[in-house]
Amino acid sequence: MSRTRIVGGKITEIVGGEYNIYSEGPITLTSLEGSVNITARQGITHGNPGTAPTVSKITTECIVEFRTKQDGSYTGQFGFDWLREDDNGLTTEAKYYDCLENGYEAPNGRAPHRDVNTEYESKDEAFKALQKEYNKIPIDIIPRPATVPFTKDYFVPYLNLFPKPYSDAATVPTGMPKPPFEAELRTLVEVGGTDEPDQIRIVFDKRYFEINGKDGSDANPVLISDKALGAKREATADTIKIKCIEGFTTKQEIKVFVYPKGTLAKPVAEQIFARKLAGEIIVLPNKNTTGQNAVKNIKEQKFVFINVKTNINGSIKIGSSKLIDKINLQNALYQSLVFGYFEEYSDSNGINLFDLSTDSDFKNGGRYIDTNGNMNQDKSTFHSRIKHLFLSLKDTNGSPINSKYRDYFTFFMFDVDSYDGAPGQVESVAIKNVVVFEGANGRWPTTCVHEGLHGMGLYHSHDDRSTAAIANHTAIQMNKKFVYTKFKTDNLMSYNTRSRKTTWQWQWEIIKSNTK
Repeated sequence: MSRTRIVGGKITEIVGGEYNIYSEGPITLTSLEGSVNITARQGITHGNPGTAPTVSKITTECIVEFRTKQDGSYTGQFGFDWLREDDNGLTTEAKYYDCLENGYEAPNGRAPHRDVNTEYESKDEAFKALQKEYNKIPIDIIPRPATVPFTKDYFVPYLNLFPKPYSDAATVPTGMPKPPFEAELRTLVEVGGTDEPDQIRIVFDKRYFEINGKDGSDANPVLISDKALGAKREATADTIKIKCIEGFTTKQEIKVFVYPKGTLAKPVAEQIFARKLAGEIIVLPNKNTTGQNAVKNIKEQKFVFINVKTNINGSIKIGSSKLIDKINLQNALYQSLVFGYFEEYSDSNGINLFDLSTDSDFKNGGRYIDTNGNMNQDKSTFHSRIKHLFLSLKDTNGSPINSKYRDYFTFFMFDVDSYDGAPGQVESVAIKNVVVFEGANGRWPTTCVHEGLHGMGLYHSHDDRSTAAIANHTAIQMNKKFVYTKFKTDNLMSYNTRSRKTTWQWQWEIIKSNTK
């Protein structure tokens, strides 16, 4: 929302203390007939922009929160990270406080808190650290009927979307999703006070977004229709669809304001001061910059899927990938603004086939085969040996065949079982080399994405240390950050194989740090 003030004469402001101006966009000073004079007794300095101070507490009659849809339409197509909390039964996912167990705390080793281990001392301490991953707005909510307000912390969710022009220009294989430039979210509304507000309005920068097909201007506002007094509920008629129409290099805020009763009868300038913050979404930067201090907010990663031929015990087996393997991996990358280039391997004959059927290490009695005729992927050098053999292939002239894949993330697809039934395994965390098995139990649609994200630097969301290590409070990995009960979250790094589909904002940073 813009504001214009026209003054026919002179304006003089006298300020006894500091005078600060903050703007998300450019600040322009124009003098049509005179000059612009800036003087200072102690000189004029230039520097990098700071951050506007946050309001310490807001008193409001209304809270609006946003969640992903639960009707099955959201399968992880875009990144949306919110702190799971009690939603009065409106959300099916477990509250994070209930399933959080611990997390990584950097040891300080200094008095008076000589903390030399690498985990928090209590669940409460870990949860406070988790809360700090989100922007927090303390809010005094006026209950219905209005009495003494009670305090609630509003934790602002993160959203990642690609700009529509980037998505339109992207080329993807048949059946693969394009980069998402839209997000559809549920709206949860709680309205207190004694009177229904005049309106609840979503405010955003129309240069970058449209919501529900509107630009959010005064002539075309985006309103939430459910403004009746009452406890938190889903505003079923107020699902919002956010479209990113242009890219931006600084984080953007989509805010919700409540206009108390009688506000709209006032002049527009007074409405701005009377409205109260009711909700917010942070949309992270999605445009690359150039120059000396260039920043890549969108990154790219190449993948190759390789069908492996084996003959362990006289039976020829050829592995293959499935479209869903790649769709789920691509969606997970999109959550962190990473575009994946997916290729099917092509040998010198134009065939996707890597032949290990004559290699004695992969036959009964071989180095990597157990006594039951299954692959033992836990043998040392298993992963690295496969990749070395692949990259070392030469044609009849002695020229390397697969050198172009040296910098690719490799997926070797086997149609055999592993010795322990594991459907896949990464060589190591942050090493971009995965083997996938299609054994008696098959594999999960999320096996490739789970192992792929290991290769991009992510650890499990649960604690898989030994009992002794847990008891001794040792070796929680820094990139693990937080530890949850196994199977309890829908994070892709959990073992909740049937419903895992999301990643967290702090994981997005790790993924991007391991991507060019």
